[in-house]
Amino acid sequence: MTHRVLFRCQSCKHIWALEYEPTPKGDDFERPYIRPRDGYEMKRSPRDDAWGGCPTCGHHIAKMTPIKGTYSAAHQCGRSCTHAKGGDCTCSCAGANHGRAWLPKETRAAP
Repeated sequence: MTHRVLFRCQSCKHIWALEYEPTPKGDDFERPYIRPRDGYEMKRSPRDDAWGGCPTCGHHIAKMTPIKGTYSAAHQCGRSCTHAKGGDCTCSCAGANHGRAWLPKETRAAP
């Protein structure tokens, strides 16, 4: 199961998202995750990427927010979900599309 994390640069406020595959040891943010990258897998945690540098300004500190989805048939998924800047999702996608617009272009395809 893939976990999506939103990042916001503390300097320029740029937002981006990355997806991670948890290792068998668990899925807290201190342990290594595997993030598919350019055809191979890198063992990196969201914390590594938060300190790795903003893709826009290069600042080395970003706030990271994991996506937490809850299913709700009453709320249809739309732009407010795909372009969300926070981590909580309560809609028909249960988090599958939350923050998708902030992913790198090559990973934005619908689930």
